[in-house]
Amino acid sequence: MKKRVTKVTLGVLGVCLCVIMSGVFGGVNVRAAQIPYLEYGLNSIYFLDPCETIIKNNGGKLSSNFNPNEVFNENATKIMTALLEAGYSPVEVAGIMGSLKGESGAFNPGEGENAYMGDVSEENRNFRVTDSPCYNRCGFGIAQWTSGVRQNKLQAYADSQNLAVSSLEAQTGYLIKELKEYGFAPGSFKFGAKGDDAEAAAKAAVEVCTNYEIPGFSPAEARATCISRGSEAYGRAAYELMQTGGSGVSSSGSSHTSGGFSTVQASDDGSNVTIIGDSITEGAKLELLDVLPEADIHSQSSKQFSTGGSDNPSGLAILEDLVNNSSLRRVLVFALGTNGTGSASEENIKKVLDLAGEGTQVVFVTNFTTASDYNFNNNNFMKAANDYDNVSVVDWKGAISENPEKYLVSDGIHPNSEGRKIFAALIKDEVSGSFSAGVKEDDTSAFCRRLNGEDDENQDDGCGGGAAISRVAKQLAWPDKNHYNQINPDYAKAAGEVGLAGYGVNLGDAQDCGKFVAVVVRKAVDPDFPPCCTWEMERYMSNSANWKEIPNESSESNMKPGDIMVVNEGSHGYGSKETPSGGQGGAGHVQIYIGGDEKLASASLSRRTGNLGEYFAFSSRGWNYRIFRFVGSTANDEGCGDESLGNLGADLEKIEESTGHKVGVAVAAYGSSEVSTSGSWEGGKAWATINVPLAIAAIDGGDAGIGSVTDPYGKQCDYSDDMGRATKAAVGKSNNCAAWWLWESLGGDNQGAAGKVNDALRAGGDGATSVASNGTGASLTAAKTTWLLKDQALFAANLGSVKGAGSIMKDMNAQNGADRNAGLNVFDKAISKGGWGSGSGAATRQFGIIKLSSGQCTAVAIGADYYDSSFDVLTKIAQALKDNESELPSGQCPNGL
Repeated sequence: MKKRVTKVTLGVLGVCLCVIMSGVFGGVNVRAAQIPYLEYGLNSIYFLDPCETIIKNNGGKLSSNFNPNEVFNENATKIMTALLEAGYSPVEVAGIMGSLKGESGAFNPGEGENAYMGDVSEENRNFRVTDSPCYNRCGFGIAQWTSGVRQNKLQAYADSQNLAVSSLEAQTGYLIKELKEYGFAPGSFKFGAKGDDAEAAAKAAVEVCTNYEIPGFSPAEARATCISRGSEAYGRAAYELMQTGGSGVSSSGSSHTSGGFSTVQASDDGSNVTIIGDSITEGAKLELLDVLPEADIHSQSSKQFSTGGSDNPSGLAILEDLVNNSSLRRVLVFALGTNGTGSASEENIKKVLDLAGEGTQVVFVTNFTTASDYNFNNNNFMKAANDYDNVSVVDWKGAISENPEKYLVSDGIHPNSEGRKIFAALIKDEVSGSFSAGVKEDDTSAFCRRLNGEDDENQDDGCGGGAAISRVAKQLAWPDKNHYNQINPDYAKAAGEVGLAGYGVNLGDAQDCGKFVAVVVRKAVDPDFPPCCTWEMERYMSNSANWKEIPNESSESNMKPGDIMVVNEGSHGYGSKETPSGGQGGAGHVQIYIGGDEKLASASLSRRTGNLGEYFAFSSRGWNYRIFRFVGSTANDEGCGDESLGNLGADLEKIEESTGHKVGVAVAAYGSSEVSTSGSWEGGKAWATINVPLAIAAIDGGDAGIGSVTDPYGKQCDYSDDMGRATKAAVGKSNNCAAWWLWESLGGDNQGAAGKVNDALRAGGDGATSVASNGTGASLTAAKTTWLLKDQALFAANLGSVKGAGSIMKDMNAQNGADRNAGLNVFDKAISKGGWGSGSGAATRQFGIIKLSSGQCTAVAIGADYYDSSFDVLTKIAQALKDNESELPSGQCPNGL
């Protein structure tokens, strides 16, 4: 069987850790024993079967004509027999085989990744793992062991048994030994093992794959990858094979059974799901409703497990009310405990289960913040999952605790946009039973990309790093292949701009493939990209968080414009050496995928400078290449939006001509983290628009008892004990004294107050804006802040997830300032906040959320670089937005709009 690498996770090879794993992911017990356990992302086992084939052929399930005997060969039946004789139950054996099949394919003990070792004989006692190009680099054997640590242990075991390491007997024996070390001894399976049927086998296969193969950087990614590669289908097939005695396999030799977990009631759309949660759930409500649109969600900030009042009843009180009103659905997600490190006592958990009843599937969600220890709660959740058949656990802690800064806002508690997506996906996965539920054939490619970790935020839709790389490559390359010994003037100029002046001036340098790519990438997105040598570029992209390796399908099927294709030592496979050796192509080649008719942008040594066109087809040459995609923030403003907002941009140019001033727009789909910009004004002084995050900060942590204050304009005001009245005045009426009162409520210390407003900005996803902490007299301190439109639009897009923002959004909706009939308010439904000022930093600006005629919502920031007392410029910009609605990114609207 010819293999294709469709999932490659490199991680840190050869690391083996002894740790105590105490989490439970999706009902899968992450072993709570002290064992040699490779962390997620460190295993680097390769998967081979293409996702599309698995999903399209059987949707992760067996069809009526799916023959198990065609899935498992003679070697597979020998492994099954050995596992049965070792005491594993048929379900457990099927689980192991399902995992291995999805990973190794043909059960060939002499097979290495990329067909390096397909001809190694089982009896070749002279062969050692260190002899292989796959040593500590790629998968080898029936389990495609990848890291050098595991390969060496396999070798040591084979030596101890006086067997060839490439023999099936040695690898099966070591497989059993290693399974036990990883917590998969006979009788230890948890998820799905209680049943004695094909469905239980399918679940067991996912359990083994998730916690033994570990194909990912998190439990969520590992499990999704396992499912997408067909582990469930293969587990069912193995079970059917043993039941029919096919290929000589019989399960009669073992009567072993084990306890475990009952099947979760499936729900593809959330129609049978009730969710009770606190601010984490509330913040992720849009993401939850996106994946479970019919779910019944009861969430509120600061909600507690068992205590509460009339304005914020406890989770138990809500549950009791739902039960009394016959409103509780078949699946209950009880996502509480964050507001009480000791609240999930066995007694309280028992109350949840008693109220819900045995017929309800109860899902608890582990707790995590960077400031508190939730072991008490989480251990009790896990204990309940082990003690009750109708209980499972979603491991929120396990999914984010290793990199909390990646998934949480600065408070270390609430998820950011990426964290909210993961939170929703974890719950969706658990209540659905599997990621494959409800997948339509025509949705397969997008579905598989999602399971491979290529979330929508990394997809290049004309806005982002890939678009920037592709666009710059086209600008700097000749449009055809006929410009021998000629340097494109734009290329020479760009080389100087990115600090590589010689690269476009000297002909020899300009004809170097790597130098062309370096100039393009540096100018487009990544100023730190190495200027020389394919092996350095490969190493850099492999280790940079801004770059992500894309599975190589030996085709364009999963590639996007801007992807970088690199090969080293063409005749030996990528990465085999760090320096060039021997002949043309010995040092490899690097090129930029463009797509369309152009296909590629590349230079070639001694022949061409930068050209468009396909003339290096790696696959046809038998070269093993890697594909990398830029997923970081773009380093230039041209990375997003200009092309996708073409008509809007043309209208903005007309407004600039008529006013004689610069104008600008930034837009984002509500709930997203992708921002597109248009126009020449990027933003400037925030003026009164800063009152929104200021008010949010005050609602969350201000002191309403500060009494009377005098603002820098000399006006006195007092909003004592009525924070709501102050925020309504500051946001709804742009009252400067009210804004100053809010500022003083945050402590009166300028730096301290600024820090708290910064926290509110960070909670909304704006990681760049820094609130000014200096200013006196007529310059209100907070209003001196520079706020770029793109950052303001991003904050607006995530406003609903920020703690305390709900009431402020109502203030924005009810605003009655001087711009109440201008700008964004020309839309039928919108919430907005304006700001304006003259003199130094003069600007007229506005931001908020608009509802389009489609019923979707767009977060918007608009403005001009001058003070327009009539606000006519804002209205013209808003009208341009209205005229070009089809170009605007949009998402589900917040409640109330």
